[in-house]
Amino acid sequence: MYLIIDLSVDNTIQLALFSLSDRRETIVLARNTQLLFCIKKFLDEQGLSFSDLRGVAVVVGEGGFTSTRLSVVIGNMIAFTCGIPILAVTAVEAREKQRMIERLLEQPFQYYIIPTYSAAPRVMQP
Repeated sequence: MYLIIDLSVDNTIQLALFSLSDRRETIVLARNTQLLFCIKKFLDEQGLSFSDLRGVAVVVGEGGFTSTRLSVVIGNMIAFTCGIPILAVTAVEAREKQRMIERLLEQPFQYYIIPTYSAAPRVMQP
């Protein structure tokens, strides 16, 4: 199974597990700080563990600055520790599972993604 992490909507954690023949989704109304807990809970509910994952896709370019950074860091951590590929995608691309699997399989080992933001960061600005 492949995991999609999407924090593009404020206070909403959207996760999906998918393969070529299956897609399972959950939407949790929670703060972004609960992301890792929500991923673990979702995997447990599906009878899966991190070792069952074959790749991770993270939605970037939409959503809040901190949410984007957090989802990228956790996605990179999962990919690195599990030795699986990672891919940065848009919310639209996240719906195209066949293409995402192809792109994930093209990624080199220990590749990492960087955040893409929907606007310029306003760090230290009112």
